[in-house]
Amino acid sequence: MQKLISTSYRVADAKDDGGAFAVAQSIKDDTAALTTVNEQLGGLRGLLDVSLTALQQVSKTMIEIRSVLTRLSDGTLADSARDQYNQ
Repeated sequence: MQKLISTSYRVADAKDDGGAFAVAQSIKDDTAALTTVNEQLGGLRGLLDVSLTALQQVSKTMIEIRSVLTRLSDGTLADSARDQYNQ
């Protein structure tokens, strides 16, 4: 009874109930593994958020470049305007 009070587990060690102790240890191990996986997924989510933001910025920049190149390809563009785009 003292082990139950001090550990707060129904089975404190293998002497109490070997089968229940083995199951309890397996559950503790699984819980620890899932906690670790959950922490790793949290870190991965942050990395993916940063990557997505960076790729969105690259996409915006590419759209701006395409727009400028389209304007530069216009044959009716004045030389002064073309110089401004080139700068």
